[in-house]
Amino acid sequence: MRAGASYNYLLVNGKRRLTEREMLRLQGFPDYFQLIGSYSAARKLVGNSVAVPCVVSVVNSMFDAVNKNKFKVSQKQEKFI
Repeated sequence: MRAGASYNYLLVNGKRRLTEREMLRLQGFPDYFQLIGSYSAARKLVGNSVAVPCVVSVVNSMFDAVNKNKFKVSQKQEKFI
């Protein structure tokens, strides 16, 4: 263990904690994105966030599904009328 504030990056069992930047990268945030606050606050914020690339992928899939089924839905509605 080193002197100074480096203890924030080591656990008792010797495993290194992720830095704020590493957590943001895992969630898909760009490198220029900045968090203001303590490490624990950053950990909570990033932990409660949703990975941006995953959201983009899900929304694109939803749009594709709606566009593919748009004609089929209108045909089904005509049968019930």
